[in-house]
Amino acid sequence: MTTVITPQLRHREDGDPVGRLAGTMMSVTVAGMADTQRFRRGKAYVTNGSVTRLEIRKGTLIGSVLGSRAEPYTATISVDIMPRPPGLVTRPERDHVKSLIPHAGELVSTCTCPDWEDPCKHVVATLLALANEIAISPMLLVEWRCDPASSAQRATIGSRASGVRHLHSVPTADRPVNPFDSDAWRAFDGIGLPAVDLTAITRSIAARPLHLGPLVADSIDIAAVLRSAQASIRSYHEP
Repeated sequence: MTTVITPQLRHREDGDPVGRLAGTMMSVTVAGMADTQRFRRGKAYVTNGSVTRLEIRKGTLIGSVLGSRAEPYTATISVDIMPRPPGLVTRPERDHVKSLIPHAGELVSTCTCPDWEDPCKHVVATLLALANEIAISPMLLVEWRCDPASSAQRATIGSRASGVRHLHSVPTADRPVNPFDSDAWRAFDGIGLPAVDLTAITRSIAARPLHLGPLVADSIDIAAVLRSAQASIRSYHEP
């Protein structure tokens, strides 16, 4: 699922308490990532409407930011995906916000601008614009950070939260067949043949030499050799 937003100049007081908390915590994270000058420039970009587009999808935030050239710069921020916090169904609560707001070390950013500083002012502006949107719609944070699969579904598969670890076995019909666990192989390898008297075999070999199959020019027909040797060996067990 992808959500595309045209950021608006909003007052965070218009949002609900949980959204305002999430937006503020996100801004604090961004402030800790950037140097003072780039943070101020990024904040100014948001205020003057230079962030023209936000694209939010699972684990990725993409912002279009107007700068010194005609075409906007593209800032991309990636974050690790996490399962939904327990109890989060339709909207996050205050207890969920702390786990949903990423730390600076969890964010990886790139930008099409020539500034090599990480993060650049366009990345800062994109994250601050998202913080403003989260203050109004905190579910955007869930959409960006959380795996669509619910925590209940994960617990069914097997998790610590469920208190039970489920061990799934592969149905017999779907298990790979062991080629060496077959009657044909056992017969070829001599497995299961009755014990024999080696002295008798020695006398038998002397009277009935072991044939190794035909020679073809200067090379040996390996398949014929094996077939002939197998037949000779089995003949020692015949009365």
